[in-house]
Amino acid sequence: MKIRSLYAGQLLIEAVIAFGIVALVLVALLQLSNASVSNSGEANRQAVATNFATEGVQWIKGQRITGSGGWSEFALHCGSTDNCSKTNICLNQLSWSANCTTNPTIPGTEFNRRLSLLGETVGTKHQITATVTVSWWENGRQSSAKQWFVFVNR
Repeated sequence: MKIRSLYAGQLLIEAVIAFGIVALVLVALLQLSNASVSNSGEANRQAVATNFATEGVQWIKGQRITGSGGWSEFALHCGSTDNCSKTNICLNQLSWSANCTTNPTIPGTEFNRRLSLLGETVGTKHQITATVTVSWWENGRQSSAKQWFVFVNR
């Protein structure tokens, strides 16, 4: 008759528990790595969008400077030379006549660029605030980057 030891099978149980702990650690590390890569992609898209928004503001500044009609011509893009508001102006091509109905994105990208103009009188000076918003879809939600500049008629 064979006598069984109290420790028979203990090594097998220890091995299964050790394997389970290693598996849990590996799953946690993979999730951490995946989150890191995802955050890196989001940060990259945010930086690109901010650059597109800055490019839009620089274009608007150039329009104000190079316009032959001065403030009056520039302000007409807002609707008037006094208090005005015009939103959702398409800037996918950096042109006042850009068409966003056929393709609302900046060519070759996933980004939409829009301009809002808000004109108001502050004291005796007229000013127009130009806000460029670049948006994109990421993980089922819309993200955006904004840049703005205030033009003052002196």
